[in-house]
Amino acid sequence: MIFHLAWKGPDADGYGEVYEVYPAPGDKPRSSALIGHIPPNLVSNSQLSYRRVKQWMHECQRNHCKCSSRSDTFVPTRLLHVSGTPQNPTIKLTTTPPVAPYATLSYCWGGDQDAKTLRSNFASYQDHIDFSTLPTTIQDAAIVTIQIGLSYLWVDAMCIIQDDDNDKMKEIAKMHAIYRSSQVTIAPSEAATSKTGFLRPRDMWRPIKMKARFDENVFSDVLLVPEGSSCRSSAPLFRRGWTLQETCRDALKHPRQPHAQRKDLFLKKTLYIRL
Repeated sequence: MIFHLAWKGPDADGYGEVYEVYPAPGDKPRSSALIGHIPPNLVSNSQLSYRRVKQWMHECQRNHCKCSSRSDTFVPTRLLHVSGTPQNPTIKLTTTPPVAPYATLSYCWGGDQDAKTLRSNFASYQDHIDFSTLPTTIQDAAIVTIQIGLSYLWVDAMCIIQDDDNDKMKEIAKMHAIYRSSQVTIAPSEAATSKTGFLRPRDMWRPIKMKARFDENVFSDVLLVPEGSSCRSSAPLFRRGWTLQETCRDALKHPRQPHAQRKDLFLKKTLYIRL
């Protein structure tokens, strides 16, 4: 629901603000037809976030024919195997990944990365990758992968040998299939670099709280949030050229991309569904 607040100034010129309307946490509106958003969740690294992502994935698989008919036969050349717990994850590179669901990461490098797969560390990475050496965004993506019940993650910097031009060309040619065939694509929209990360408390919206009366003549608490606060088209990820190939449903026929923003988490399908 969009709320347009307009008023006249002293010179009779019109002014206005546009707000999105959310139910206040703990006070569900009586009329869901008027307010379709669910209350915002400002803590990305929370069980609430992970439950909602898993629920989205389950609903896609169960209810959407394009999602359920996704090919399970394609396997990337390499995947990161993530295991352990979110508090103590372990990670290594596997060159013989099984036919299993995996996540992909669409993110901004923001310059060169210290941790990446090279010919010199290719063998050692297959035994173990020191989690603490990974950029924060990749660390966070590995934690999310564990939390949503997956064991494999594809990240370009780690799954492509970065100083091998032949390997680069071969793997870049498969990018559309890699992202299209993944179970889910993690897309931290507000992370400008690989060191930024995204599993941190989000900025408070400082919404306006007010009472609203709905069809049943019952008052409920609602939050008014300035339009555009929860979904910025100018976010760093959306200014990156590769993002179109990695997250555009029409280009990939890929159904699910949860985006972690400064202020919210949403699932990108045909529309943005905010959490």
